[in-house]
Amino acid sequence: MSFSVIAYEVKPASRKNFPGGDNIIQGWELAKILDRYDVSGESTIWDVKEVYERFCEDLEENKDALLEDLKEEGVTLDDLYRIRDFLKVCAEHDYILGTWG
Repeated sequence: MSFSVIAYEVKPASRKNFPGGDNIIQGWELAKILDRYDVSGESTIWDVKEVYERFCEDLEENKDALLEDLKEEGVTLDDLYRIRDFLKVCAEHDYILGTWG
């Protein structure tokens, strides 16, 4: 058996899959959310499903604490639901996330 590498073509996700018709989501609160739920700490998030599930769990069980942690970003509950919906599409379609600031 040998070591193998395969080349992949990475391209943006289809916009039509997202509720707002856009495959980009913005806001500094996202950096805090991704830091909180992504254990890899890299600029590419490979396991969006895990991030989505952990975020949803906190949103359901600790919504007030989550809002308190993000209050300096001016985050509302609607913002958290918008982020949840975006991550849901990514998790359902096995998309990865690439970040930049």
